Amino acid sequence: MIPHEDMFVPGLLSFLVAHILYTVSFRDAPPSLSWTAIPFGAYVAVMMAALYPGIVKEEAVVQAGVVVYMLVISVMAYRASLSGNVLLIIGTLLFCLSDSILAWDKFLHSYAWCEFGIMITYYAAQLCIAIVHT
Repeated sequence: MIPHEDMFVPGLLSFLVAHILYTVSFRDAPPSLSWTAIPFGAYVAVMMAALYPGIVKEEAVVQAGVVVYMLVISVMAYRASLSGNVLLIIGTLLFCLSDSILAWDKFLHSYAWCEFGIMITYYAAQLCIAIVHT
């Protein structure tokens, strides 16, 4: 999926910024903490535990970047869930799925369908969020 390994960290950073900007753009979501944060925290914990064997082999900058990225994308999905907008929620959950497949593909095991799965969920996520923001 990533033709040049040395581009992983810059790519991670660019998507991190994009997810932060998306999170900020979810103005309808009240900035509060509720019980609905639990599934998103569980997602981060489960993914980090599953990815640990592959991530531990990476440089510290990659390890830290993946942890921060996972936290940011889960906050983005959590904020979308507070908005009550079903299409926005679906879009952010599709982003989580896309990035989970990408992480599994990069750090654990690559399957033939991974690239297709990453791209179809990524474009569907973008479409859902774009429709909400138009």
